[in-house]
Amino acid sequence: MGDRRGGFTLLEVIVSLSILALVAASISLAFRMTVRSMAQGEDAVHASVRQRARFATLERLFRDANPAPVPIGETSGPWFRGEADRVSFLSVSPIGQRRGGGFRVLGFREGRLPTGEAGLLVSERSPFSPDAVGGESKEGAQLVFPGATRVAFFYVSGFTADGTMETENAWDAGEQKRFPVAVGIEFTPEGESVRRRIVIPLPVGMNQLPDKRPPLDAGPIG
Repeated sequence: MGDRRGGFTLLEVIVSLSILALVAASISLAFRMTVRSMAQGEDAVHASVRQRARFATLERLFRDANPAPVPIGETSGPWFRGEADRVSFLSVSPIGQRRGGGFRVLGFREGRLPTGEAGLLVSERSPFSPDAVGGESKEGAQLVFPGATRVAFFYVSGFTADGTMETENAWDAGEQKRFPVAVGIEFTPEGESVRRRIVIPLPVGMNQLPDKRPPLDAGPIG
């Protein structure tokens, strides 16, 4: 009888290699998908952190600004001008790292810096400068919320008995004889399609009319 040795045929080897190639491809694809999913998760977390930080910065700028009344003789009157696309007010609190006292005008609006960056800007200038009220000058502006678009402002005049906000599209403190209770900002963040809203109470409670203060059970806003 002939001597038959154990082994694999060429066809068996080819089939085995094909199966191994399919398994390796599946493992590689699963690995790439896992890595991509982890990267997307990290990007989402980082984006969420940046978003919260920007909201916090925006809120801090308004809260720390402390809109100031204009001295008129021995008394004083409020100076605050808000429109649908911008808001500016007299303040005694600097922004950023600048220090020192004295009145300054802070202006918030959507715009573009000379560098090409766009979004929600805040500017600070002397109340005696020609463009102090409108805040059109780009000099000295800072980017608060990069990439923000469709920025719109509204102004809270008070609250109803059930805590519903009463809002206005514009606010002139000279006519209203007081500051708004809060400033609302609506905009679309960069990379998102859903509009966001933030309502920031102004730290001028002593200047509000008694009948316009929020009721005790209105709850926090912002």
